[in-house]
Amino acid sequence: DEKCKVSYLAEEFNLTKATISDSVRTLVAKKHVQRIQDTHDSRSHTIALTPRGRQLAKEVSLFANVMERPLDKFNRDQKEVMLQGLMNLIYDLNKADIITIQRMCRTCTFYRTPEKGRHYCNLLEKELKTSELRLDCPEHSAL
Repeated sequence: DEKCKVSYLAEEFNLTKATISDSVRTLVAKKHVQRIQDTHDSRSHTIALTPRGRQLAKEVSLFANVMERPLDKFNRDQKEVMLQGLMNLIYDLNKADIITIQRMCRTCTFYRTPEKGRHYCNLLEKELKTSELRLDCPEHSAL
């Protein structure tokens, strides 16, 4: 439920609460989401998809299929190279203050690169394969 609140969404998407509130208001008007009042705090509410919103979310989620089909043709090594390249791009865009990321291995205090091309997590106390690197780690600790 905490992830379905305006304040969480504002932080997650690096937008103001006002911007998220405006978007929610529009989605409510279009009957894609509904506000559910918090029983413990009358000033607070969570946001939930309506049946119409769930259907729309299902439809728009299919856009990923267009990218997945060509990626299915890649072998494991090609997929790892692609993943590493995308993670490097995200990291560099973040360092240039173009995008915000919050829970990526490379921005975590636990992440180390003992040797070029190798990855190590001090929290897990193990070397990580490229395929094990995370973009959205729940244990992330900001630098």
